Amino acid sequence: MKENRTEVGTDKQNNAKIGGTIGLGRIISVVLVAVAIVAICVILGVQSFSKGETTQGALYVVLAVIGVAATVAILILNNLNGKKQ
Repeated sequence: MKENRTEVGTDKQNNAKIGGTIGLGRIISVVLVAVAIVAICVILGVQSFSKGETTQGALYVVLAVIGVAATVAILILNNLNGKKQ
């Protein structure tokens, strides 16, 4: 009976490292989604503020800030992870 074992940090079947940095295509996808989220939040926030709904407008501003912060965090962590390898 043959045992199928893998070493820590590698996948022998695909000969690829487990973990590591995110590929350029995924980085572009993350940034595009973040830009779309921020754009939608800004549009809805402006509409809310123009109607006098400050609480709802503030919520959209907070969501836009969270979207930007998450994207920056992903990019920074990806960059740091790439430097470790």
